[in-house]
Amino acid sequence: MDALVVAARGACGACTVLADDAPVCSCLTLAVEAQGKKIRTVESLARRGKLDPLQEAFVACDALQCGFCTSGMLMSCQSL
Repeated sequence: MDALVVAARGACGACTVLADDAPVCSCLTLAVEAQGKKIRTVESLARRGKLDPLQEAFVACDALQCGFCTSGMLMSCQSL
């Protein structure tokens, strides 16, 4: 799917981030709704240059697909 077709609809989950540890679609979240919340993106998973075990599992199990939605899938799984 083209990014322009699904953006701002929450249809794909590719933009999922954690807001106070709860998954949210960033394309549907207004900045004012995020104010005061701890926002975590996929970049927060790796520490000291080492992939998080969840990221390693995605690589080991070929769960990356095309890569467009991988960050959202990782953050959704992280919230579990």
